[in-house]
Amino acid sequence: MVCNLKNGSCSKCGGCCSNILPLTNNEKNKIKKIIKKRKLKPSYHIPLNGFDMTCPVLDSNSRCRIYEDRPNICRVYRCDKSIEQGAVEFYRSLTAKAKPVIMRDLFNE
Repeated sequence: MVCNLKNGSCSKCGGCCSNILPLTNNEKNKIKKIIKKRKLKPSYHIPLNGFDMTCPVLDSNSRCRIYEDRPNICRVYRCDKSIEQGAVEFYRSLTAKAKPVIMRDLFNE
């Protein structure tokens, strides 16, 4: 995946989507229902480092298959967020309300 970030605008490359995300229980349950309803299978990518940590709901073009229903962390994430003032506190506030979830596990529960 190549990030094509231009002027802070997302190019929807999927480069920031990782396998472990902080999700609330409501988000986790919602995604599990969507996976079952749409009969989604986890996608796999062949990374250069040998570890596939990409989000399993990305399609073969690195587009999110649950974009309309994506978790809050995905909605608020911006590639340039880390350089903005208060970014660390912002992400800490999200993780205080959520817990890390291995996205691939949602396909097996």
